[in-house]
Amino acid sequence: MNISGIGRDCVGCYNCENICGQKAIQMCQDKEGFFYPQIDVDKCNDCGACYRHCPQTYNLRHEDAPKECYNVISKLRKFYKRSASGGVFVTLAWHFLRQHKDGVICGCAFDGGRVHHILIRSEDELFRVQGSKYVQSQLDDVFVEIRQILRDGGHVLFGGTPCQVAALRAFLNQGEKEHLLAIDLICHGVPSPKFLERDLSLYVPQLSDIKDVQFRLKHPFFRSKSNYCLSLTTDSSYFSRKPTSVLNQDPYFSLFSRGWTLRWSCYQCRYACLQRVGDITIGDCDSWSHYPHFHPNEATSAVIINSLKGQFFWHSSKGLFDFVDLDLEKEAKINCQLTHPFVCPPEREIIYAELEKLSMQEIRRRYAKPKTLRSRIGRFLNMVLPYCISKKIIKVVLKK
Repeated sequence: MNISGIGRDCVGCYNCENICGQKAIQMCQDKEGFFYPQIDVDKCNDCGACYRHCPQTYNLRHEDAPKECYNVISKLRKFYKRSASGGVFVTLAWHFLRQHKDGVICGCAFDGGRVHHILIRSEDELFRVQGSKYVQSQLDDVFVEIRQILRDGGHVLFGGTPCQVAALRAFLNQGEKEHLLAIDLICHGVPSPKFLERDLSLYVPQLSDIKDVQFRLKHPFFRSKSNYCLSLTTDSSYFSRKPTSVLNQDPYFSLFSRGWTLRWSCYQCRYACLQRVGDITIGDCDSWSHYPHFHPNEATSAVIINSLKGQFFWHSSKGLFDFVDLDLEKEAKINCQLTHPFVCPPEREIIYAELEKLSMQEIRRRYAKPKTLRSRIGRFLNMVLPYCISKKIIKVVLKK
């Protein structure tokens, strides 16, 4: 059975499994594909450790935040090109490793056919934690490894959803957090890993054939906003990455964008607010149109500084970025996850019930738009026109 008192509030952080001294708790997939704690009542001694270290049981937010807010883009082009928006996380991670010889980065990666958090100690591996991954990342026992690194005097930069950052803070003792820098994302909720696995089966016969999955793709040659598309890489070459399906033509992606397939706790997320849990908060800058002279043809990021530790680190690294002050009130009006979570739609239970019974081809027929010649032309123009307009190529052609 699920741990009493948690139920649908559970965020699937693995804290209870890792903190239980009796090994009485195990994270297991439910029928929808989300991971929830299961308890062996014969082993449990009612010590309450699982409850005390649950991120849902007490407040971990920086109540005096935010301190500074910016619209940001990385100056390091090699990182920016591979990133979903402004390239902030990977640039900060690069600076962190340069700043701390014993530094470790913990971020989300697609590895071994699944999305989970990994530890990185080398700049050469940073590409693995770049890009948006719109699915729940499995944390496994990564918090245990982070705790040991911190106890040994190492420095850790952790990036994840707000509930994952809150979980890590809840897992660690107060003295262990001194060398931890936490970056939380402006999160729009997470769908089921099982649903993603089934969706990817539409494109490849074996998940092990996939080297990387991206949900946002920048054009390799044109400086334009990043495009929402499911993109798979089946070898190690970046330029072999091609859009497999655009947002509304893939069932998983289309349903996620509408907020219809999220984890139950996402619809009542206590972290979808301006009082953040990370030292620094990052995400897409949705109010970019209010800054017409700041990199108008490129994707930028919102950066919100929430703590003195985050402020100190930002000021040590801000030379790596172009940035302007961000009007947080305007950003929060457009980027709704800074004020409230998605409202749970009635379609949610229907969709997951259908996923148990129907083939993915039928799910795609019901919830995704078919590819047409018109959509392919529109896709091409969407990528090329911003570049042509910015370079005045169209005006030159018209004059001739």
